[in-house]
Amino acid sequence: MGSVLAPFRTVDAENLPRYQVEPTICWTDSSGDCGMTLYTPVLWFYAVMVSLVFGASVYETLVVHPAWSRKPPESFRGFVGMPVSRMNIPAFWAPVAPLYALSALAALGLAFRAGSQGVALIVSTACAVAGVA
Repeated sequence: MGSVLAPFRTVDAENLPRYQVEPTICWTDSSGDCGMTLYTPVLWFYAVMVSLVFGASVYETLVVHPAWSRKPPESFRGFVGMPVSRMNIPAFWAPVAPLYALSALAALGLAFRAGSQGVALIVSTACAVAGVA
C-alpha cells in the first residue's frame, strides 16, 4: 500500500529558477553598485508637497476664510480693499496644485516600476488627483 503523499514529488530548491530584479531606476556609483533609487527623492518630494498642501489648506480654512466672512459685505470689502491684507490666493494654488498631483503620479509610477507600491500610496495618489481635478 502506497503513502498518501506518493503523488507529490519533492522539489530541489537549489535547482529552481531564480528571478532577479534589474535595477532600472537606480543611480550607480563608480563601482557599479546601485545606490539611491530615483523613487526615494520623488517620494520625499511628494511627502513635502503633501505637507505644504495640507498646511496651506489648514491656514486658509482657519485664518483666511474667517477674515473675509465675518460680517459680509463689510468684511469682504475691507479684506480685499486694504493693501496689507490683499492676498492673491490663486497665485499660490496655480503652481502648487499641479505640482502636488504630478508628484503623486510620479511617486506612484516609480513605485509600480520598482515593485514597492502600497495601498496607502495608491489611495493617497487617488485623493491627490481627485482633489486637484
